[in-house]
Amino acid sequence: RHMGGHIPPPVKVRRVVCHDIGEGQGFSGKVVRADIEYDQPAAAPSSVVIKLPGADPVIRDLLLHRDLFYREVIFYRDIAPTLAVLTPRVFCALIDEAAEDYVLILEDLGAIDNDPAAFLTVDALAAVLVAIAPAHAQYWNHPGMRAPWLVPISDAGDRAEDLARIADGVKLIAERQGPGVLLDCAREIEKHFPRAPTRFPVMKPYTLIHGDFHANNLARLGTDVVFYDWQ
Repeated sequence: RHMGGHIPPPVKVRRVVCHDIGEGQGFSGKVVRADIEYDQPAAAPSSVVIKLPGADPVIRDLLLHRDLFYREVIFYRDIAPTLAVLTPRVFCALIDEAAEDYVLILEDLGAIDNDPAAFLTVDALAAVLVAIAPAHAQYWNHPGMRAPWLVPISDAGDRAEDLARIADGVKLIAERQGPGVLLDCAREIEKHFPRAPTRFPVMKPYTLIHGDFHANNLARLGTDVVFYDWQ
């Protein structure tokens, strides 16, 4: 849907200049910043961030098949406006399933600290966990978490297939990573994965989780933590 009312009449958009800000940053889709010029002074955003499907047909088909694009649009449309953690404000969240297309227009938070290394300390990680906890509390055993567009992780009856995929990823890390802590962790995980389905039974209760919770999807805005990329 389009969350209207952000450009008050009779203000009109005179010009939009777009800059690619996602290239080389690991985004699966196209991400641009749009600088907006109006025909008169206005209490409206001077820039926004726009997310679109990427041009690579292989990646596009893969992500469409897994509903990742649609999931993020629905998240920003239905959950983000009332979520108890900081995410960019959404101005427009539209899906055209017939055309396999979507668009997200989000708040441009401007100059933010999105250096992943900034979160790799004990104190920084503790602050991140404190920041995400209200979202877990807000949707704890919430009936809306049974919506079909959400992907269940911890309440599947048989998680062997998911665990096998994770094990394959850990194996790849172990093959490519040189000596160090990460390699040691990967080797340790490999040893215990065969027993995981029986040692870690289906978890209850359930809640909303990010699903791709790592430092590249976090940023600092002042003293606050911002959470991105809710695919």
